[in-house]
Amino acid sequence: MNPMANDPRSENDAIESKAAAWLIEEESGLSPEHATAFRQWLEEDPRHAAAVEQLRAAWGELLRLRNYRPGAQVHPDPELLAPTPHRRTLPVLRPAAMAAAAAFVMLAAAFLWSDRFRGFFGYDVAHYVTESGGFNRVPLPDGSVMTLNANTEVRVRFSRDRRLVVLLRGEGHFTVAHETRRPFDVETNGLQVRAVGTEFNVRTANHAVEVLVTHGRVKLAAAAIGEPGKDAPTLDAGERAVLADATSLAPDRALPLSIERVSLDDVRAALAWQSPQLHFLNSTLADVARQFNQRNHLQIILADAELGNIPVGGSFRPENVEAFVRLLASANEVTVERSEPNRIVLRRATKR
Repeated sequence: MNPMANDPRSENDAIESKAAAWLIEEESGLSPEHATAFRQWLEEDPRHAAAVEQLRAAWGELLRLRNYRPGAQVHPDPELLAPTPHRRTLPVLRPAAMAAAAAFVMLAAAFLWSDRFRGFFGYDVAHYVTESGGFNRVPLPDGSVMTLNANTEVRVRFSRDRRLVVLLRGEGHFTVAHETRRPFDVETNGLQVRAVGTEFNVRTANHAVEVLVTHGRVKLAAAAIGEPGKDAPTLDAGERAVLADATSLAPDRALPLSIERVSLDDVRAALAWQSPQLHFLNSTLADVARQFNQRNHLQIILADAELGNIPVGGSFRPENVEAFVRLLASANEVTVERSEPNRIVLRRATKR
């Protein structure tokens, strides 16, 4: 039995080697048949696309390498590292030269992503930001997929023994590739959510954190602990944990979590932001307003806190705030004020 057969690192090395070979052939010029085969390979596994993007990024850094290491200008092919404003066509490479180029790309990628040098080239932490109305689905190097809601900011750091995402603000959904020896952690507001292979959603606002598991299981702990103990609280699929005030977290105390079982409709409503339309079923106006506000510069303001309890149902385009507000007003539930260009203030309608 081959001990490397089930080794995820060995599998990832094979994917990176194949990605490098495809990139070299792409630079030389893909035939229509090979272009189709390349697209099919990219679609087979999210790790394939992630490996290609990682190598492309590493290659881009190599183009700037001489700015950091002047000695690197001495190279068998100086044009290879010379920046140009236009795409250039490389000469047709002999098989031996192609093998050398592939080795060069792989060594360069390993160099740029090694623990020793990633910080020097800015790869120690990958940084992603979405603005109002934004949405970003990010394939990660291990095959995991990170989906970011609007107004979200994260930093990603992968090492040999840990996969870490720091959610600085906003909301993200994580589909985690299974790696038993390398856990996947999301940290936000001092709370750590640890998974091995699962799907879960994390949302943070002010000092609060909400974690919803949609598949598998996660462990929760104070991030300061580093390694969740065997008694760390766990969440299973269909469960949601809410940390109302992260300022009360302490490594030597139990987590002040509220954990509840949620219905399938609640799960769908919580993940509605991933759809081209926002779908609500018995949602509250407060939650609906929050989801609209995450995606738009035009903000819905509830002047009366009790308005937030009004039930709302239906499907809406996320950018169509005005139509949604008109629908609310037509039901005689609220009155609408436009005192500022980017604010719509809702007040409870006076009963006649």
